[in-house]
Amino acid sequence: MKWLCGLLIMANVALYLWVTGHSSQSGIRPVPSLESVNLITMQLLGEDDLSRSSTAALHCARLGPFATEDTYLRAQQLLNNAGFGYTREIVNARELRVFRVFMGPFNSDRELQSASVDLRQLHYDPYVYEDSQGKFLTVQMFSQPEAAGRFVSDLAAGGIQAEARLETRTLGPLRWLELADVITETQREKLHQMPWRDAMTKVSIVPCR
Repeated sequence: MKWLCGLLIMANVALYLWVTGHSSQSGIRPVPSLESVNLITMQLLGEDDLSRSSTAALHCARLGPFATEDTYLRAQQLLNNAGFGYTREIVNARELRVFRVFMGPFNSDRELQSASVDLRQLHYDPYVYEDSQGKFLTVQMFSQPEAAGRFVSDLAAGGIQAEARLETRTLGPLRWLELADVITETQREKLHQMPWRDAMTKVSIVPCR
């Protein structure tokens, strides 16, 4: 009789556990875990392009120098016709001191050619210039007298007799034009194709101020 009561008690406990366990499983469903998101690398559509464009360097153009007033005025007319805005900049004339290392004057073209060959064999690239005293070979130009003097000594050690002398040149005034707006690749090509008619003039791409 006791064992029968024990079986009934165990059956009731099992039934209770089954009912409570079933309700908890049917009433609560597990929420799928969200994948971890790297907030640092997450970007919205188009955000990457925007960040690159905001840090990209803006380019403008600088034209010059113009050697003469005529080519300077003509360049302004070309820019006006093409619809470019620009500002003018003129750098005042300044004196340039240079030291020419040279050979000569030569008594004949044969002497000049012989000296030129000797220099080229030593891997120098001389060029001919003339003044009232005759024809000379320029070996090198220097901005400092000490450097010119050392170079003359080095030539003498190699059996080449040369001299150095001071020459003064005046540079300028130098004339420039700076475009006022950021330029596109198409505009850049257009500027390069314009007939500036000045051997000194170049189109330089510079950061906008």
